[in-house]
Amino acid sequence: MKLYVAIQRFLNKNWVHYIVLFFILISIVAVIASSFEEMSRYRLALFGITYISSFVFLLEYAARILSAPALHPTKSAIKARLLYTLSFYGFVDFVAILPCVLTYIYWNTEVVHIIILPYIFIIFKLIRHSRSFRLIGKAL
Repeated sequence: MKLYVAIQRFLNKNWVHYIVLFFILISIVAVIASSFEEMSRYRLALFGITYISSFVFLLEYAARILSAPALHPTKSAIKARLLYTLSFYGFVDFVAILPCVLTYIYWNTEVVHIIILPYIFIIFKLIRHSRSFRLIGKAL
């Protein structure tokens, strides 16, 4: 069995979906909570939650890129990975990790609050991991 097939099987396990779903939800809560002035004393902990979540999303993104040939067996590995990277879910996964990377660059500036805005796209990650959201997406 090829490694990318094993990675794809791993990503399709229910418990992996639940772990990623957990990090999606706590990340959304942390981003929303950090926008309130009353939560400023917890800002470091909330940013910590978003960083840990972003790291989990980064691992998932890398695993999905590596396992893309399992989704497109008739394509070459490079084309399959490019197809995933340019797909809707590839874009959503990329945008989910982008704010974490950029906040390291702009940590002590006012720009950091603007950079966190793309975390809104994390909601779209729910579509992949929730049957109800997939049904809503198909209906739209």
